[in-house]
Amino acid sequence: MNNRVLRLDTSNSDKTILHPDWVVGDDATRTDIFNSPHCIVFHSQTESLIVADRDNYRLVVLDAATGALKGHLHDWCPPPQPRPRACVLTATG
Repeated sequence: MNNRVLRLDTSNSDKTILHPDWVVGDDATRTDIFNSPHCIVFHSQTESLIVADRDNYRLVVLDAATGALKGHLHDWCPPPQPRPRACVLTATG
């Protein structure tokens, strides 16, 4: 299994040979960086890639230009607000 995320350089005129700009992760021998990454989304406002890391049960945020780890999505989002335990309705609403 290939547990890598990479960005390919497509600037050359010959598109038959592509070279990576950067590579994050390793082969199947290491799963601490990525373990079955399977979906990548580009977030244009932050110039970030959000990678679904399936078997590590997390969403990883990478810098799109360099591949540097920016963190995990739970670091970027505020914690969910607690839901009310009960709802009381009155005659006035």
